[in-house]
Amino acid sequence: MTTLTKRIGAIGVAAVCLAAMQAKAADLDGIFIDDANFIEKPAELGSGWYLRGDVYNNIAKEQRQGYFYDEFSGDTIDYTFGDGFGYGVGMGYRFNNWFRMDATLDRPIFSEVTSTASETFRGSRIVEVTYTDGGGDEVTSNRAIFFDADGTVTASECNIDELAAGCAGVGDTVAPIDGSRLDELGYAVWTTMANAYVDLPTVARFTPYVGAGIGLSRAAAWYKLTVDCVASSEEACGYPAGGTGEILNDQVLVDATYTKWLPTWSVQAGVSYAVTDNLDLDLGYKYMRIMNVASVMEDAGFTMEKKDLDLHQVRVGLRYSIW
Repeated sequence: MTTLTKRIGAIGVAAVCLAAMQAKAADLDGIFIDDANFIEKPAELGSGWYLRGDVYNNIAKEQRQGYFYDEFSGDTIDYTFGDGFGYGVGMGYRFNNWFRMDATLDRPIFSEVTSTASETFRGSRIVEVTYTDGGGDEVTSNRAIFFDADGTVTASECNIDELAAGCAGVGDTVAPIDGSRLDELGYAVWTTMANAYVDLPTVARFTPYVGAGIGLSRAAAWYKLTVDCVASSEEACGYPAGGTGEILNDQVLVDATYTKWLPTWSVQAGVSYAVTDNLDLDLGYKYMRIMNVASVMEDAGFTMEKKDLDLHQVRVGLRYSIW
């Protein structure tokens, strides 16, 4: 196996493991004899290895618009995520003056949309009903009526006389129970990639480059719905439209997270500036495509306008060579 093959293999292992840490080098790499005296020779610590860190901004970030169907209220909620800032770290190897490779771990996206809104709830209410019976006596009773989130009565315990006295019957309209809802929608992506670069000739410490990468992204999408039904002592709250059973104040109705590993590729170009012999300042543009993000978003109930996720990143970073 050639030295070149071994180094490329090392880059691949680093990409799979996400965080390959270089072992400490020995203080000496050997001794040799000169005029019968032992002379120590200092070791090189890196032989081409480097560390990197980047921050970046995802431009065109409103392309991930879509909508979410709320099964409890029956409403369709439009959303737009804002995911401008990202960051990443990596480790790589320079093979010669024009070719290098690295493995990187990035978090290009973390975005969450939180929405609070008023909500009306279905439920039941105990009402006091008074009517005059056939003997002229007043009769007072407590009766339960049941209604949906729009206030339409779906069942009533009132008898004919009580209905005639004003008790709400089936089909009548009463005030539903007021409350609120908190919707939390979000998604995040981690990417791990193996990248290769071609460095062009250096001019006045500036080195242009082009590169490409391939890897995997772990995409996660989540949705959480919390409701707060403000009921009196005579009322009991029920689930919003279509639900069954009784709910409590600040009750979480939905709390689900879905994840998938997705193929990812990228191309990039930029220029680095040699601040010192060991340190380079990097400014570049990177286009990244994460394939079929819509699949994990749909698992969480979102519908996206596009199947894939396209990221346009303006990146600033540092590369530190371990000499």
